[in-house]
Amino acid sequence: MINVPYLFESVDEEQAYINDESSQAMWDAVEGMGVKFLAAWTRSFRMTTNNLRPITMPEDFEGMVLRTPSNQIYEVFFGEGCGANVTPMSFSEVYTALQTGTIDGQENPADVPYSSSFYEVQTYISATNHIGEAWVVGMNPDKFDSLDEDLQELIVETAQEMQQWKKDYDEETDQADIDYMVEQGMEYNELTEEGFAAFKAVSESLYDEFKAIVNNDDLWDATIAFTESYTE
Repeated sequence: MINVPYLFESVDEEQAYINDESSQAMWDAVEGMGVKFLAAWTRSFRMTTNNLRPITMPEDFEGMVLRTPSNQIYEVFFGEGCGANVTPMSFSEVYTALQTGTIDGQENPADVPYSSSFYEVQTYISATNHIGEAWVVGMNPDKFDSLDEDLQELIVETAQEMQQWKKDYDEETDQADIDYMVEQGMEYNELTEEGFAAFKAVSESLYDEFKAIVNNDDLWDATIAFTESYTE
């Protein structure tokens, strides 16, 4: 659900969502997988790097060979919606594929092209901010249950308190990462309001497909209702 492109207009909105009861079905599902759910933390929105052009509007993706994770929502949005040639591949292969021109670009939060030295083989970095994600902080439930109640409370409280620290840390380090990549020769651009609206319109035109992929009507409806009513 969180991977639906342009679902959130800011990390603040996403953080409010993961703390709201409308997202509870996801955390219940985590518990159903045999993981004690402690907290959810936001992750920085995903940006796009490539060697062809700055990304300012959906049509800038037309014909671009773009690596994404193997995820249906990414493939539908970038391929069907924006006209990119979506190429899922193992992350370990991405640097070489960018270097040799097998792919034109990739998309990830800013810390990934920075830490993976993609600035050595990419020209443009665009703050498309197309998808937000969340980290689940979890624990072995048997281990958790074996602890004294005061320790259980401390672990849960600390995991939840760290959420804001993580968000603030991401914002600070993302800017430092971008500044460094620009110093290394990359060209950085942000979307205009018009560009953001155009990408959001593409995503909304695909909502029927995304809803089928999410395959949980109650979660979908609760999430959309949350985003429609959210105010900063």
